[in-house]
Amino acid sequence: MIKQTNLQRRTFIKTAATGGAALTLFGLSKPASARSVGAEDSLRIERIIAHVVEIQLGFTYSTGTQTKARAIIWEIAAGSHTGLGECNLALHEATPGIHLKVKDLPKALSPWVSPLFGRNAKELEALLPPLPRRLNWDLLVTREGLSIALYDLVGKAHGLSVHTLLGGRRRNRIPGMPVIHVGPVDVMIRRARMWLNAGYRFLKVKLRGDFKKDSEAIHGIRKLAGPNVSIQVDANAGYKDFAEAEKVVRSLIPYQIDSFEDVFDAPVEQIAELRRRTGARIMVDREAYWPNVYEITRTGAFDVVNHHPNNQGGLATALQIDAVATAAGLQTAIGSSGLFGIQDAAFQMLAGVIGLSRPCEDIGLPPYYSGPTKGQYFFDHEPSVIRKPFPIRNGVINIPDTPGLGVELDRKKLERLTIDRIEFTK
Repeated sequence: MIKQTNLQRRTFIKTAATGGAALTLFGLSKPASARSVGAEDSLRIERIIAHVVEIQLGFTYSTGTQTKARAIIWEIAAGSHTGLGECNLALHEATPGIHLKVKDLPKALSPWVSPLFGRNAKELEALLPPLPRRLNWDLLVTREGLSIALYDLVGKAHGLSVHTLLGGRRRNRIPGMPVIHVGPVDVMIRRARMWLNAGYRFLKVKLRGDFKKDSEAIHGIRKLAGPNVSIQVDANAGYKDFAEAEKVVRSLIPYQIDSFEDVFDAPVEQIAELRRRTGARIMVDREAYWPNVYEITRTGAFDVVNHHPNNQGGLATALQIDAVATAAGLQTAIGSSGLFGIQDAAFQMLAGVIGLSRPCEDIGLPPYYSGPTKGQYFFDHEPSVIRKPFPIRNGVINIPDTPGLGVELDRKKLERLTIDRIEFTK
């Protein structure tokens, strides 16, 4: 298991509100009188491009099989530097994202993108619209992609890693946690064996909402893995009511399940009652957005907050969410997943700063495509627009200390996956 690390979070809340942790520390946020005009102009945002990319794939959940995924790859340019970002575009009907037709994107995104022109990228998330109390998924998802690009841009310009800008890397070797998707029981056990043979010691198993088959799958995977591998489960709200949820939770607890995520879709009061009756550790993800995380932590329904990509609204905002959750006594973790490599790199770096007692679920899609489970899933193309993801050895993600996100855009891969390109103007 990973050793628990206790950290002060008040600094993170203050940092997130202003955009970045390390700029003042490294003397990069001086008063206007102390900065030269040339230095200021060098990070004035001049160019913003959104590449809409698409891939065909095959991941099965209790909600059905996801056959197509879309995302926006962002480029924000200032002077000689370009920051890369990524966010979802209607990944799946059950997943938050921008549910818009591609032709409508320029008009929909312009109110959030156009105000960035001419502004200094060093302001980071302070440049972006605040997240309203009433949830706006389109803004939340778009804001996250722009935030990643701004952090990458500023990091590259000043020779600082994104994890440094986020307050400093606490760990550089992070256990990964792959997902075993829904399939025939023997297939799920075979996939578990592949991950275990590759050195992974944390597994997340998707449940299908069928008590008998879910029980068989968990029994087989636990028997294969032995007692020292951590297993958590996620039903994607596949169980229909409280009675079904309680039945499956009670039946799986003897298999040393670390946490239960989205067992059923219910008011938070029912989830709190499920936790009380069963003693199970409950994980929350989608509802833990900013600022709703305040409400979530007061309910007594949850033990762990999962920081999912496309649910944070920005890297600095993820620090705010984490600060609130940890102050309330909840554990936090990094969930999955980005799609094309850029968002994965950002969340893997984030896992070096927060969620320190947990593995990182976001191992990226390449391990599913060409790694331990090569041939187990359908992909029509390589799911990546970067040259090289962070190395994973024996199930451990190795986080570099390189400027920005530490990844390079592969233009040929990007061109192969692009279905539209939007260049914004002032």
